[in-house]
Amino acid sequence: MPKETKNANHYSRLHLGLGVVIYSALLGVVVALIADCYEIGFKYLAIFWHEENNLLHYVPTWLLYGAGPFIAGPILYFIISRIPEKRAHNPADLITGIHIDNGRINALAALLTAMASAISIAFGFSVGYYAPTVQLGAGMGAIFHRLKWIRPAHAYISVGAGAAAAIAAIFHSPIGAVVFVHEVLFRFFSVRAFAPVTIAAVTAYVVSSELFDKVMFLEVAAHYRPDSPTYLVAALAGVLAAFVGMMMLRTILRLQQFNHQRQHSMSMQFFIASAVTALLIVAVPQVAGSSLQAMQGVLSGTQFSILMLLVIFVAKFLATSTAFGFGIPGGIFGPTLFIGATLGGVVADCMVLIAPSMASAHQIIIITTMAAMISAVLGSPIAMILIIVELTGDFHIISVVMLAVVMANVTAYRFMGTSSFFDIQLKSRGFDFDAGRDQLYAEHHGITDLISDSYVAIDENMTLAEVEHALIEAGKTAAYVVDEDGNMGGRVSLVDVEMAHKKGGEQQTLQAVIETDPPVLYRNTSLWQAIQLMSHSNNRCLAVIDGESNPKLLGVVYTQPLMTRYFAQLRSLRAEENVS
Repeated sequence: MPKETKNANHYSRLHLGLGVVIYSALLGVVVALIADCYEIGFKYLAIFWHEENNLLHYVPTWLLYGAGPFIAGPILYFIISRIPEKRAHNPADLITGIHIDNGRINALAALLTAMASAISIAFGFSVGYYAPTVQLGAGMGAIFHRLKWIRPAHAYISVGAGAAAAIAAIFHSPIGAVVFVHEVLFRFFSVRAFAPVTIAAVTAYVVSSELFDKVMFLEVAAHYRPDSPTYLVAALAGVLAAFVGMMMLRTILRLQQFNHQRQHSMSMQFFIASAVTALLIVAVPQVAGSSLQAMQGVLSGTQFSILMLLVIFVAKFLATSTAFGFGIPGGIFGPTLFIGATLGGVVADCMVLIAPSMASAHQIIIITTMAAMISAVLGSPIAMILIIVELTGDFHIISVVMLAVVMANVTAYRFMGTSSFFDIQLKSRGFDFDAGRDQLYAEHHGITDLISDSYVAIDENMTLAEVEHALIEAGKTAAYVVDEDGNMGGRVSLVDVEMAHKKGGEQQTLQAVIETDPPVLYRNTSLWQAIQLMSHSNNRCLAVIDGESNPKLLGVVYTQPLMTRYFAQLRSLRAEENVS
């Protein structure tokens, strides 16, 4: 290669690399500013609504709490109705967009969901703002991608970088954000995406730290080095948290099934959720919204008695299950974190009652139970470990947190077959990631563009000699019986025709060799289904008909282009995981 060409290629790569760095940093800055303003906005609204202020001082506190969800309901209905699916989006939608639609997501739906979630939190629904933050960042990343600084085929990188930037800005967890994007959204480690995602996350973290007065998300009194008894209690707390998490997920699923069976409208679902939530937060105000202030009280270990912790735990469990069971937009991270905190508070108080010498481990047991609870519900154990450690700022607790998280994950997977709320949502929509990315992609892409019209169509009244001649002349090994309306009546192979012709001569009829029920594909057959059927049929091609109730012959699909498409898809998926 000439020296000038090498220099040009080197300059092109350098220019592209610098462009990606600038693009990622700029995305991080923009997302950080928007995400922090988003957080300030709904926190201010929540404070204005729930705390004493000059405008609402004459309204009884219980009435403010009780009226909040009913006021939010119509607003949520108005916003969610603008989303095509008539439901709030969540990380499961981002995952399917990344894996099925080449990284393309509905940015407007993501931003509307983030807006609706802010209303939900501010007016008292028991939802969190982690998932809405991911939606907000991903939506901004999708919009930013239109600048075309990153190749169109790499849209997933912009979505992931935006999500990581938003998490890092609001939760001050850049490491956890990068791992979360790869572990939950991408479901694979992408060398190509790692640099942009990391740069966006770190930039957002720095901008948020410098421009906004941030405090540690979870304030820990002092560093503590866990001892052997602490590890034992943490492991038991992890198992307990897993069972509580499974119970909550099953409760949510049952409520969703109840809505489906009763065919409740969106407005009816919001009304029921508002009524239940209003009753719960009037009785136990600590369960309203994201419960951040109450969580600090639980972490202190002195604000609530063990009986009060149990009451808050039950109320938050019911409020959260109701919100998600009836379709209220918001994230499940925050409520799960708080439920884990109250459960950990109960475990820690019992521990101190049994072994007073372990009083110094009180706070760490609460934190490890929180981490275990989140991991049991959301999965992604590595990301959850890092996020909890970054939220507390105490890396001394990482080993005990790891143990609790692993125990929770193993338990949840053993008894539910999954340890992720997102995976449950995905499976309910027909996306099973346990099968692998290649099968998932093939299951959700069709064969329509592989249908060929290069086949032999015959009439059932033709003689064996005529069919044999037609097949040999066309160079085909099979023909398809088609009536005057274009409907397929069966398949005839050249081998069968030749054998029948030699055996019976002109007296043998075509009907004797017609395979009336051959394996066929349909217009909506997936690439994966076609491969599976082709492998079992031992045929070079399969006929494609319009549908089970409509046997109109559309054409045939041959093995070679089918497998060529599949292997091209595999190469594309592998390319996402490597730099090219």
